[in-house]
Amino acid sequence: MKLLPYLLCFLGCWLLSSCFDVREEIWVAADGSGRAEMTYTVPATSLKLIGGESELRNQIHKLIDSEPELQLDELTITTSEGEAAITLKASTPSMLSLIEMQDNEVIRNLPKAASSFAGEFDVEWEGLAIDFDRRIDLQRALGFAALAVSSDQRRKRSLQYIIHLPNRAAVHNATRTEDEGRTLIWEFSLGDALASPLEIDFLVHIPIPWWVYLILTLIAVLIIAILVKARRRSAFRQS
Repeated sequence: MKLLPYLLCFLGCWLLSSCFDVREEIWVAADGSGRAEMTYTVPATSLKLIGGESELRNQIHKLIDSEPELQLDELTITTSEGEAAITLKASTPSMLSLIEMQDNEVIRNLPKAASSFAGEFDVEWEGLAIDFDRRIDLQRALGFAALAVSSDQRRKRSLQYIIHLPNRAAVHNATRTEDEGRTLIWEFSLGDALASPLEIDFLVHIPIPWWVYLILTLIAVLIIAILVKARRRSAFRQS
């Protein structure tokens, strides 16, 4: 869960001089699996900075292939009216296995601007709860290019981050929620994102899968059976 947004963080390198819209949506299942859908809308001309659509596809596949736990489900790149929409859908059998994805060599070699675009993450286990913190400093990522962003673009362009959780979040700073607190939504204008770093924080208790209860029950039954058998042997010897 922690580092799925890194799937497209390298796009930050190519968007530094462009205005853009961001939408990241992540679903976390009760069994720990998950999927993500990310859409970046950028000026179509920005694709030329990376060698065109084919090179972008190559880079995305390279990043996905570098992490065995990730599966690329869909990648579409469409252009219309001077803008390109890049949509990536990915899934993983274990969201928690991605916590250490920062050790991935491909991630470590990304430019600092791209890492700033994706943000800094801090994920900690607290018993059966996960404390998630993400900080995105867009001003730092864009640098002097931020000065070229017009007030109109600052108002119209937006960044949206959505996380669907298996349980209601115990603590969060989301802009709004849906599904009785299980869906957290953060919405920012580009102007908000440039004015101060974005903070995405929540704490959620992870439900214990049904098979865990089954295993614990079987273990308890086994222990009881062993104790009963041992007691019978002891009683038999004493007699």
